Amino acid sequence: MFDHATALIAPDFGGLVSILNYERRLLEQILYRQAQATLLIAAGEHRFVPSAVDEVEAIAGELAATEVVRAAVVEVLADGADTEPTIEDLLGVAPADVAVKLEDLRTAMSDLLGEIERLREIGHAEAGAQRELVARMMAAIDADGYDASGSPRRLSG
Repeated sequence: MFDHATALIAPDFGGLVSILNYERRLLEQILYRQAQATLLIAAGEHRFVPSAVDEVEAIAGELAATEVVRAAVVEVLADGADTEPTIEDLLGVAPADVAVKLEDLRTAMSDLLGEIERLREIGHAEAGAQRELVARMMAAIDADGYDASGSPRRLSG
């Protein structure tokens, strides 16, 4: 767990790097849980998907809180910027070694967000395919074709 209060008490570039590292780790955790959920859906193990979704939501909540802290630290480090400052705005005022770390973290986080979006699309497609398969299976059975015991009289299609 990241100490949000300490990051706010004495905001500096080292603290900003720590915040971004923590955010990157949270994004990696989200990606991992999304991959698990996608595999569970593909395997037809839908009963475990809600647990994975709950974990992603909890991590996303921690990420949101950390983003607020990051924004506050960036604002202090930007020292009077006219617009809402970004990490990119700090690259020119950060010490050279820190600027390299900031750029690397920004790139890594952007890549992780792209992977998360790709997995989200795969998960939606996989869930849609599972729903379609169940719908086709159900359509193959004529609802009016059951006898008194509940056994199908005939199959259509």
